[in-house]
Amino acid sequence: PSPSARSGRRRRCPAPIMCADRIRALGLVASLAMASYASAQTVYEHPLTDMPPPLETVEVSAYFPNHNDLKFPAGEALDVLCHVVNHGELPINVTHMMGSLHVPFDFDNYLLNFSLRAVREATVSQGEEFTFEYRFWLHPALQPTEYAVVHNIFYTHDSTPYRTTFFNRTVEVYSTQSDTDFAAMFTLGFALLSTVGLCALVYFLVIADQPRGGTGVAASRRKGRAAAADDDWGVPQPKASGKKKKA
Repeated sequence: PSPSARSGRRRRCPAPIMCADRIRALGLVASLAMASYASAQTVYEHPLTDMPPPLETVEVSAYFPNHNDLKFPAGEALDVLCHVVNHGELPINVTHMMGSLHVPFDFDNYLLNFSLRAVREATVSQGEEFTFEYRFWLHPALQPTEYAVVHNIFYTHDSTPYRTTFFNRTVEVYSTQSDTDFAAMFTLGFALLSTVGLCALVYFLVIADQPRGGTGVAASRRKGRAAAADDDWGVPQPKASGKKKKA
């Protein structure tokens, strides 16, 4: 065949197996790139953001076994019990629980989010009751005042997510270290001031009252000689009489 005929033919891959491997490799690279792009476009949503609605057939109540007066100590672990009653026809599957701390007069102002606690294999069937325990912790740096505490329980019903708030009230947070720290600081400050005052008193009564020329018997002797010299000043002294003896 002529050179023009040779150039018009399609070039075939000399090794079909190698061409197939290249195609699979390119496909794998493209899949990884698409997965990376999709994960980069995914925005993490906080569990307390855009929460699902509650289910009307689920009844909840809360109880604090150790702090039923709603006075919570800062820096300590707190337990709250959530009692759930399912009045619906289908069972519900409780998945997790979570709470938050707010400013009492501004609910949208989040101060602290408590840990997300997962619940394992918690199915409440029709007409059943179940109590769940949720433990949370208040930061020790919280100022002793009133805050709003909110706790939510999350569950599914017929594969649909739901959420019910089982506690939403104003509580009082107090510090257990303030009295002890104040007493220790007051004791330390009083001891320091007492030491400084005692040192100042010793200085003014003992050290500052002594003459600069010295102390003790030597200083008294110097004072006596100085006083005698002052008394003799201006008084004519008698001249010594007599003649020197010749050798």
